[in-house]
Amino acid sequence: MNRTVAIEGKAKVYTRLICILIGISIDSLSSLTIKTLTPRFVTFTDCANTTCPKAITTVPEMQVYGLSIVFASPEAMHILTLPFARMVFESTGFDLPLIIGLFAQACSSLCFAFGKSMALYIIARVFLGVGAAFIGTIGLRYIAESTNEPKTRDALFALVYCLNGFAVIGPTYSGVIVYFYGMLPCFLPLAILSFLCIIILVAVTRIQTNVSESVMTWYRNTDENVSCGELLLDPYVVLTAFGIALSQIPEACLAPGLALWITETYGLPIWIIGMAFIPAFFAYQVSILLSMLVTSKIPNHVYIITIFGYIFGAGGNVILSRDRGYPYFVAGLAIMVFSLTISKFCLVAILASVGRIRFSSSPGRIFSVFKLSALVPFVIGPIISLPGDRAIGLSNVSIITASMCLLFAPLIFILRQISSPYSGNEGKRLVEKKARPYVDESDASYDTSKETTESENEIPD
Repeated sequence: MNRTVAIEGKAKVYTRLICILIGISIDSLSSLTIKTLTPRFVTFTDCANTTCPKAITTVPEMQVYGLSIVFASPEAMHILTLPFARMVFESTGFDLPLIIGLFAQACSSLCFAFGKSMALYIIARVFLGVGAAFIGTIGLRYIAESTNEPKTRDALFALVYCLNGFAVIGPTYSGVIVYFYGMLPCFLPLAILSFLCIIILVAVTRIQTNVSESVMTWYRNTDENVSCGELLLDPYVVLTAFGIALSQIPEACLAPGLALWITETYGLPIWIIGMAFIPAFFAYQVSILLSMLVTSKIPNHVYIITIFGYIFGAGGNVILSRDRGYPYFVAGLAIMVFSLTISKFCLVAILASVGRIRFSSSPGRIFSVFKLSALVPFVIGPIISLPGDRAIGLSNVSIITASMCLLFAPLIFILRQISSPYSGNEGKRLVEKKARPYVDESDASYDTSKETTESENEIPD
């Protein structure tokens, strides 16, 4: 962090980093606490006609659509807020967006703590999406682009990825605390922690209304080479981004109906439902460490690990669909989280390599594409899957998501050797092609010898 420390001072840099990490932890923990709380938001009714399927009639239809909005609203608001967050960031720097994000997180926690209606829960989730757009996106941009030391940046991102695991343990936290103590003790401490981070940021950084040009020039220059739109027009980037989105689809489609399904099938309280996510939490942490090991030690075989991740993730979905009992549900959930998390972060490494080779893009742009790919399934998935779950059952939804993973897995072969651009013909071909969209080769004045010379200089034999 030599560049940023030299410009802004150690106190400001480390204060921001600590507040960013705390904010990411709160956002991750709060994002999926809703999983185990869905039985509290609906009114279960008995089937009047004994011949009709129970799953269709236990929850009123309007409450099903309300739950769909509750689940989809944070990610939808996250995407809608991103342009405004970027505008605030470019106008004022990092501090004000971080404070807005922390304040939105605090408002979300307060709405959950004191909320008694579905409308207030939707408002709470909307605030959560706003907070994620500011504290998550701008905060991670700060981590990605404030250091020129690869080891430090990799260590910080490894910590961020591990903190994202709180999203997996969130259902356990909310299920246990809410069942035994209520909503107030569950969410009020999160609001207090967010307000404390705001006070620390204001006290240490002394928020400015205009950012210093020396601080912002470097960040703006890193974005001038390519836009997110150009990245999304590249077929390799599109394929990788679609793979990242597909790795999120099983969770996005199954999360809204899991707690309702367990409550209807086994009649278990929410704290026992929350306990089912503990093995998935440890599986997530192990998968993060394993994916980092794979991408650093055997980069040429990342695509193979990604393919196996999709296959085993589909297997976890099949186990969930079998309806053999609570232990099978726990095992299937852990296998699905472990496998698809490895696939997702291996694809992130491939996406970074593609962006660096073909566009020389900054880490912030690459991460924006990753975030967009990871968010879209959670906007579309609940809207489609929860009514579908009520209509065809959770087992059939699991089979559909497993089939999608299996069908997509062979396409990963297209991305072979991209993650290590200096070790294969595919990597060489991509580097040689990276400037061609900007040059008219049909022009007689175009000199191909320059491109050949540049390519030979960039890639050793």
